[in-house]
Amino acid sequence: MNSNSVLKKKICLIGSYGVGKTSLIKRYVYDQFDDKYLSTIGVKVTKKILPPIESNQKKLIQLELLIWDIEGYEKNIPVIEEYYMGSTGAFAVADISRTETIDHLADIVKGYLKVVPDSKIVLVGNKIDLKSDKSGLKEKFVQFANQLNLKSFFTSAKTGENVESVFTYLGEIIIKSI
Repeated sequence: MNSNSVLKKKICLIGSYGVGKTSLIKRYVYDQFDDKYLSTIGVKVTKKILPPIESNQKKLIQLELLIWDIEGYEKNIPVIEEYYMGSTGAFAVADISRTETIDHLADIVKGYLKVVPDSKIVLVGNKIDLKSDKSGLKEKFVQFANQLNLKSFFTSAKTGENVESVFTYLGEIIIKSI
């Protein structure tokens, strides 16, 4: 196996306001967490190179993710869909302590797939560290993922739980689909 290929791929973090999209990126790229909430306006792009991933052809591929942190979802904001163009994958993120953010995922995923139908999507239930009764919401989230036949993860940008794993997983399924 040789390791000369560097592949740049755009991925998006999509979801309602305040679900932790920016915090997930900060944890993944910079290994930092800040609990001050600053709403993303428009889009912010960050990049990170993953360790080499083996493709289906047994070739190691270096994947550079161009990570688009897209402002929180609101209905009837068509510009958000323009940010999706050209992306290869997305994390559809919900705050596992707020049921409305899970409820909005259906519209968010539908809008995303309308623009990039062949894209890879992973559902992320963030803020698993919060000390609230989330058991019913966790079940609801898993049921939603099962209905859409999508892989789901529970993460905490605060503690770092599963953050690296979820980005690595999306990188792997992008490489395997090539």
